[in-house]
Amino acid sequence: MENNDRTDFCIECGSRDIFEETSPFTHVVKGRPVHIERDHHMRCRACDAVTYPGEMLRAFLKSITDQIRREDATLAAGCDRAPR
Repeated sequence: MENNDRTDFCIECGSRDIFEETSPFTHVVKGRPVHIERDHHMRCRACDAVTYPGEMLRAFLKSITDQIRREDATLAAGCDRAPR
């Protein structure tokens, strides 16, 4: 790979058999499952590890943050009274 933002090997097992992928993925953030419908990442064919090099990491963090905010807004909208 020519892009300096990407690794050319798996950081978990060292395999060079990695590929770029966009797929649904559920992450766990502080014990809370957060589903991202179009998660863009690198995946290792040898050990199935998922990594987020460079710009992918920034996009991943933004998508997780945005999804949590959407879920929290939906939950707050469904409450019939304000918390005390």
